Amino acid sequence: MFSGSGLAAFRRRLQSEVYTLYMVWCCPLTKRDYKGEKVTVWPEYIDATRPRRLGRKISLREAVKKPSLEEVRRAAEELGLDPIVEEDVKYPRNWMYSKGVVMVSKAKPKTVLLRDIARRIRERRARKG
Repeated sequence: MFSGSGLAAFRRRLQSEVYTLYMVWCCPLTKRDYKGEKVTVWPEYIDATRPRRLGRKISLREAVKKPSLEEVRRAAEELGLDPIVEEDVKYPRNWMYSKGVVMVSKAKPKTVLLRDIARRIRERRARKG
């Protein structure tokens, strides 16, 4: 049916289509949807129990242990970042155990926003007990 370079081209196209289907299933909200307006904040970005290679974006000193999606949403809301929560979305590096994602307004650079959100979560936890 296919020969030589035709087979290689077919395989590349098939891999591309499978990847596209995976990304649509895994991450229905893409950066293109909110380009320049919103920033994606996965709880894994600020989780102190995760190493950097599995998604943590801020230092251990600034990170929070096991932040919930609700904590991230509430912290973003308190910071006035207009959060949009997607609970059924999977984090690609941890798709089996992912919790969801929060899209927030891009008021500052992403790492600054992540540090602010983590700081707010730490403050709320300290107030609770």
